[in-house]
Amino acid sequence: MFSMMKKIICCLSILVLNVSLAFCQKTQPSLLFENYKQNKSQSLLPDFSYAGYHCGEKAIFVPEGYKIFNVVDFGAKPDDELSDAITAANNNGSGIVFFPKGRFLVNPKQMWTGPPMFTFTAKGTDAKIGEILETANVGEFKLKLRPTKC
Repeated sequence: MFSMMKKIICCLSILVLNVSLAFCQKTQPSLLFENYKQNKSQSLLPDFSYAGYHCGEKAIFVPEGYKIFNVVDFGAKPDDELSDAITAANNNGSGIVFFPKGRFLVNPKQMWTGPPMFTFTAKGTDAKIGEILETANVGEFKLKLRPTKC
């Protein structure tokens, strides 16, 4: 009995020592950040100001054969509950529903049963085309997107 207790205490001591050594190690700073601190004018830190479709230098990609339904053209305003553009695109059988900058309320029950194409913008010209993967139908919901290749 005593030798068994001795083995358990020994194993627990080794475990505690290993765990404490893991937490005592110094974290490694990012090499990119260290280089930035040394020479800020030659920074290689990622610049997200060019995020969006081709850095905002090209027009938004429109897949061939898809009609664009801009929610603003259908009377949608940020924070209202109109889904006329989605209804029109659904009645068309396919299309791209374009959401400009803003927070738009969308009824997930009006989404397609097939994979629709949606274009979202941020800061005016930035855009991404994606396919809706899932929605939640309780209260406020978020769209989870998988970007599609152009």
